[in-house]
Amino acid sequence: VLIEEPELFLPPQTQRYLYRLLRQLAGQGNQVLYSTHSPAFLNVARLDELVFTERPPEVGTQLLQPEALPADEEFRAASEFDAARSELFLSRAAVLVEGLTELLALPFVFEAMGYDPDRERISIVECGGKANVLLIARISRTVGIPFLAVHDRDADANEEPSGAERELNRLIAETAGEDRRVELAPDFEGVAGLRGHRHKPARAWRSFRSMGREEIPEALARLVERAVALARR
Repeated sequence: VLIEEPELFLPPQTQRYLYRLLRQLAGQGNQVLYSTHSPAFLNVARLDELVFTERPPEVGTQLLQPEALPADEEFRAASEFDAARSELFLSRAAVLVEGLTELLALPFVFEAMGYDPDRERISIVECGGKANVLLIARISRTVGIPFLAVHDRDADANEEPSGAERELNRLIAETAGEDRRVELAPDFEGVAGLRGHRHKPARAWRSFRSMGREEIPEALARLVERAVALARR
């Protein structure tokens, strides 16, 4: 069974239903092959069933079929990847962030820097915490999606984080590589000049939506430039 863009003209709920029907059809011994631009048809728990294509001008079409996730990560990945996070599979580059504050603020940073992340096909992915930045960085590297892993140091630059935070920071650095990691000291709020911990997403949204280029913190300006460079490679 060959289908081009099975998601066409279907609302999200019907797309998910059709995906399950196609899986049932395949489970009955049929081979099902489709091309898609919809996260609803991309199952992170079945990475080995996905084939990613790109077409660099100098070499032509290339295909990448990743290996399946280890069994101990399969459930966690399936439970953490909703449609918004699965969007990264369809991006030219992804910016992986810890939470809602960064997700709301960074589009304004891109805009102030003169870029549109949607036009650049850059996905800003809210990972739901630093530990999930590590998980999603691993998956992004497995499927060959260029990414930046953005996370808090959770300590000032001249101080050592706690033992647990230090170990998590090390694992992210090891997984992402120094060229794919942005560590913010002490944290995003500190870099952005947001004081206090109450209503952080709302305060970040109000603060960044009216910022001009000259007001953008340099660490965030560099982050945006690096993300755009990855997307335009």
